[in-house]
Amino acid sequence: GYLYLVLGKYQESRTEIGKSMELDSMAVFNDGNLAALFYVQGRYDSVATVSHGATRIHVGFGMQIPLFRLAALRKLGDGARANALEDSIANVLREPRRDLDGSGRAMLYAATNKPDSAFYWLNHMVDVKSGFLFSGGIPCYSLFASLYNDPRWDALLKRINAVRCQR
Repeated sequence: GYLYLVLGKYQESRTEIGKSMELDSMAVFNDGNLAALFYVQGRYDSVATVSHGATRIHVGFGMQIPLFRLAALRKLGDGARANALEDSIANVLREPRRDLDGSGRAMLYAATNKPDSAFYWLNHMVDVKSGFLFSGGIPCYSLFASLYNDPRWDALLKRINAVRCQR
């Protein structure tokens, strides 16, 4: 489902996510993919629903669920819940954590409108040749959308020999 999402094939993405949910309805990546799909489609109420009111940040793939929820709450104008979730994210970033890698930190900083810190971690990942950055999906990864209009985004893409996402 995720690969179809990155390619902009949303109907196919939804179909594959549905199949995956039939196999394991509790797998966190299913909710994450569904939240991502609804977000890029502009279905912000659905993002809030699929995230089941997530207010905790779980490091790893499930981390994207509250990040999409935060972006959706902002789009819906729900400042109080967005601010509370942003406070939770800030707390995670203040903690010294071994389980929060550069990509996770970059996502959290991008989601909370801290582009300098997000680019610091993204460039650090290029320097250490992180597989995440070179996997090909980063130009279209919607959790970095707040960085797309920053000139540093194009410079980063050039460093990893990638092109802007064409959606």
